[in-house]
Amino acid sequence: MTVRPTAKNRFRPSLSHQLESLESRRLMAVISVATYAALPDDGVDDSYQIQRAINSAASGDTVVFPAGTYNVGRTLDPRGGGRILQGQGAVLQGGNNFIFHFQGSGLTVTGFTFHGKGMFFDSNSGGMVSDVTIDNNTFSLDGVSGEDSNSIYFTTGLRNTKITNNYFTPINGDNGIYGYYWDNLYIANNAFVGGNEGMHIVDHSNSSQGLVIEQNYFSGLHRMGIEYQGGGWNTVVQDNYYENPVLTGDVNRNLDTFAYSIVADRSVNTVVRRNYAKGTERPDGTGVRVMFELGGKDLDMYDNYSEGGFNVIAVNGTRATGKAHDNKLLNYLNGPMNANGATVQFYNNGPDVELTWDLNRPKPGPNGRLDVPDGLPPGVTPIRATISPPTELTVTMQSDTAAKLEWKDNASNEIGYRIERSFDGTTWVQIAYVAADGTQYVNQGLPVGKKVYYRVRAYNAQGFSGYSNVADNQGGSSTATPGGGPITPTTPTTPTTPAQPTPTTPTQPIAPPDGGGVITAPTSPSSPRTPVRTGGSSPFSTILL
Repeated sequence: MTVRPTAKNRFRPSLSHQLESLESRRLMAVISVATYAALPDDGVDDSYQIQRAINSAASGDTVVFPAGTYNVGRTLDPRGGGRILQGQGAVLQGGNNFIFHFQGSGLTVTGFTFHGKGMFFDSNSGGMVSDVTIDNNTFSLDGVSGEDSNSIYFTTGLRNTKITNNYFTPINGDNGIYGYYWDNLYIANNAFVGGNEGMHIVDHSNSSQGLVIEQNYFSGLHRMGIEYQGGGWNTVVQDNYYENPVLTGDVNRNLDTFAYSIVADRSVNTVVRRNYAKGTERPDGTGVRVMFELGGKDLDMYDNYSEGGFNVIAVNGTRATGKAHDNKLLNYLNGPMNANGATVQFYNNGPDVELTWDLNRPKPGPNGRLDVPDGLPPGVTPIRATISPPTELTVTMQSDTAAKLEWKDNASNEIGYRIERSFDGTTWVQIAYVAADGTQYVNQGLPVGKKVYYRVRAYNAQGFSGYSNVADNQGGSSTATPGGGPITPTTPTTPTTPAQPTPTTPTQPIAPPDGGGVITAPTSPSSPRTPVRTGGSSPFSTILL
């Protein structure tokens, strides 16, 4: 007897069939992990569901994580190929394993808070991971232990990569950023606050090139803000800010506290300029071990500010050459010195030197770029891109307390839009962000009858566009305001108008040797690490203390 399907069972495929159908289809360019049952705040391990969502995305697709906490019990493969992983207030709760392990090219990660070890990069082929953007995230090294307890860790090199606008706090493990080898690596506008060390960058082969470390903020660290060792060509360290070192009353526990350790003794043509370092704390009677530690061939250090410290400038790189000049140096215990056969020239350094920039300029940090010239050596690219600003901003009141903003999206390379508001047309505060391709936002909870001004600008990992026109909730509009400057910053600052510096011309860059950028690098995730310097093994043990 043939059983005919009823209305009840005729169109009810099994659950497994529904899931298979969903996974086999690509319906849109924006994929939510919630579609694959990764649900925040439920206390369940979401690793499997998140990986399925990433796997379902095609090149260039965006995988979004709605707000809330996701438990990541095993390491995830973000796959790359142009994928964008976007957290919308999402927290990724990991443990002693890295949350992401990436071995390919073409990846953007933005808008997340990482708890535990964050991101690990290497390549099975021994080559470099490339075209990565890590922007506008928070990394918290809490609850981690063991070797390689870093927020961002790379062992075989990063090429054409940007690490920008991130917070690293607390840094309770090893480093915010720890890595080996690079080819055009840009580390800018990050904040490293509280804990062990900001970043540690190493090249054992001396073939890396194009490292730019600029406009980062360091505070509350026990070891170093920046530690750069080994080799590398045409490195630029500029416009960074270091303060509030963590020191004890025991001098032997403070021997590895440095502000900037730019000591790569095989490096060539390193430029160190316009950096700020304040280390006046001296609970042990000596304070920060070294404010600026230098090394390399043909280095050029100039236009920096240093206050405090046991040694203000110590050139310790073996047979280092170059010059350190026109630096404003105050309140140190030992003046500039050479060691290990270094012959760096020191001139015009001291408390009365006039800098080309204002010491009261805003502190740099996430989404707070200083308006300063680059002047980078030829061939060194900070990997910035022009972003078209939004236009035609209008504001319409939907109710007495809700204003709807609408604008024209002119950008093709933005990560999103930042909304700023002012009650007087002068003092601006960022109130919200809208994802890429967004064209509207509703501001709720406004005071009744109050005139409110708004402006919008696009952003990506390289910075901001110019502003839209200013529009208010009473029908007013004005021309576009200048773009690119910082708004009310999120790192501790006292904003003032930046000076317009005219830096000294840096040393003419030297071309890397033939084959520059092609390296022989460790291929194992557990690559041998450069030994951490301690008081007992410090090369300064015979000349400083």
